[in-house]
Amino acid sequence: MFSDELPTELYRQLVDGVPDAVVVVAATGTIVLVNRQAETMFDYPRAELIGKSIELLVPTRFAERHVHHRTAFAQAPSVRSMGSGLELMARRRDGSDIPVEISLGPIETPSGRLTAATIRDVRERRKLEEESRRKSFYLQSAVESIAEAFTLVDEHDKVVVVNSAARELFHVALTGPADARTFGDIIAECLGSGLFDTANETRDQLAKRWFDYHRAPVGTLEITTASGMALRVSERRTAEGGAVMLVADVTSDMAQADELRRARAQADLANAAKSEFLASMSHELRTPLNAVLGFTQLLQRDRKAPLTERQQERLAHVMQGGEHLLKLIDEVLDLARIEAGRVSISPEPVDIGDVLTEVRSSLEPLAARANIMLLAEQVPADLRPVRADRTRLAQILMNFGSNAIKYGRPGGRAVFSVASRGDVVRVSLRDDGIGIAEASRAHLRAVPARRPGDGADRRHRHRAHDLQAVGPVDGGRRRLRERRGPRLHLLGRRAAARARLGCARQGRHGEPRGVGAEGRR
Repeated sequence: MFSDELPTELYRQLVDGVPDAVVVVAATGTIVLVNRQAETMFDYPRAELIGKSIELLVPTRFAERHVHHRTAFAQAPSVRSMGSGLELMARRRDGSDIPVEISLGPIETPSGRLTAATIRDVRERRKLEEESRRKSFYLQSAVESIAEAFTLVDEHDKVVVVNSAARELFHVALTGPADARTFGDIIAECLGSGLFDTANETRDQLAKRWFDYHRAPVGTLEITTASGMALRVSERRTAEGGAVMLVADVTSDMAQADELRRARAQADLANAAKSEFLASMSHELRTPLNAVLGFTQLLQRDRKAPLTERQQERLAHVMQGGEHLLKLIDEVLDLARIEAGRVSISPEPVDIGDVLTEVRSSLEPLAARANIMLLAEQVPADLRPVRADRTRLAQILMNFGSNAIKYGRPGGRAVFSVASRGDVVRVSLRDDGIGIAEASRAHLRAVPARRPGDGADRRHRHRAHDLQAVGPVDGGRRRLRERRGPRLHLLGRRAAARARLGCARQGRHGEPRGVGAEGRR
């Protein structure tokens, strides 16, 4: 059996053990009981609250109104929440207000009716709610700022979120609340209203294509509206089984792509016509030129009616000029083949010494007329053959040499040298010519070779471009050279040209390490 004091102590402990603040008020509004949590929440000792008016814990601005509210409750007491739907505030000892939730309940006692108020501090919850509202606002703002039509559907295909661009695009199907529709509703109503172009496929075919993509979104879906707008649909599945759909207007992009394709096709046609013209012109020139050279040789060798020494000298000039012109025509033919992508590279073991001897022999008459000494350093005795296209290699070195002579100084020198390092052989040509002007450096890789324009020092203005192209023709020779990945470097004042090649290996039939050209200053 419990004594009379035990139930009272038990009740007190039960009230103090409640996690919320409990304040019991008499009909007059006087506080008759508080628990430990009420002391903590309002920062009042229990003794300072007992016997005080409940308005002590009500913000001053609400105190007068609160008197009327508790009087009305006393006339119709019931267990209920206080101020349902309102944000209630309570006042602490320091005068600060805190957000609270309050539940009321009447208590009948022999001394009269009391009102028990259970008060919960909701400061942390309000902070979380405010943070959630802030993040939700930012999310809505971000979705609204998306230029494409944005639609989010859940795992049941019900629309969750749309932006204004989606409402504008799917205006036929999104006249009411978006969350009342499904993805299928939107597509069906848009198709039924004739929003999309069905000239090349029926509505059912378009619907099937779209739903198939929606079920397994891979890549993008291209559709067109009846007004001619090109749309690109892209979808991604969410972790919950929903989907995010973006519909972008790509009409201008498609138009630009079509324009670029047309422009490229026209450029290809023009390039093909140019290459065909060069090839045709070169063949047409070779025929009469070969006839001229052939009859010139007959005149030189005619023993029945031998020519005088003066006539032989003049015919020699004819032969020299004709052979030079024939070489230029051959280079034009090479250019046409390069432009058409039909130039062939035939790597084979090549003796560098033999090639240098051939190149030097061919260039010596030109060097003699320019009063330039053309030299070749001794080739290392242990140098192995390199793998290269002999004709193209000789062509590159000839052009390096002719550039050195063409832009050299009278009385100057041009020296070929060969060095090897591992499997790489480097052929260099150094000269003491005029070098490359500072203003021309930026154009070494950007501008095709061209002949000097009008103006002073016509002979020397465009050496950089000749060096870049490795020959008297324009970018075609550069592309021949770039088939083996050469580079052009500028170092210092003087000019040097280099060709790098890979050594030939016995029994190996793969591609060579490279035949290229480099120039440096």
